[in-house]
Amino acid sequence: MSSLLEKKAEVFKALSHPVRLAIVEKLAAHPRCVQEIAGWFSCTRTNVSKHLGVLRHCGIVKDHKEGLKVYYSLDLECLGPFMSCLDKELKKKISQQYAACCGISEEAEQQALTIQVLGTNCSDCLAMEERARKAAASLGVSFELIKVSELEDILSFGTAITPSLAVEGHLLYEGEVPSEDEILKAFKDFLAEHPKHR
Repeated sequence: MSSLLEKKAEVFKALSHPVRLAIVEKLAAHPRCVQEIAGWFSCTRTNVSKHLGVLRHCGIVKDHKEGLKVYYSLDLECLGPFMSCLDKELKKKISQQYAACCGISEEAEQQALTIQVLGTNCSDCLAMEERARKAAASLGVSFELIKVSELEDILSFGTAITPSLAVEGHLLYEGEVPSEDEILKAFKDFLAEHPKHR
């Protein structure tokens, strides 16, 4: 086996954890400090530092200091567009599988809208829950809001970042707390594409 193939295998092995994948996706946008990165996850800061160490060792990320803070950024920048492409294709397949398993006919009765708030009881997660509840109440449709707090259950949505917001298993927001108006618009867009809930 060539050394180049072995190096590629090392990179994909380093990416074979949801937390490390989430870190790479976020760093594709711009550099982040360690404190901010740790705040995305429900695991300890020590655990997050270990994941960053694995990514740095393989040359996927690099770090630099600004004052007392350590910032991380993508060193393997081609992973940014690769992750975007992968994300798009996997979401398409998940949507198709969901529709095949859980879809109903056009004539079926209206179903309650299932809203999932992914996160623990942190302030951002509670704010997401409150805004989502208020936005859903103003839609004029029946809905059920579910808190998803177990890491294994959160990972099933294709993310490890909290807080996040999903509707019927479709991830709408990840790692941010949008305004109530923004959530309402996202709900309306979802209903426009899935009229069975209207």
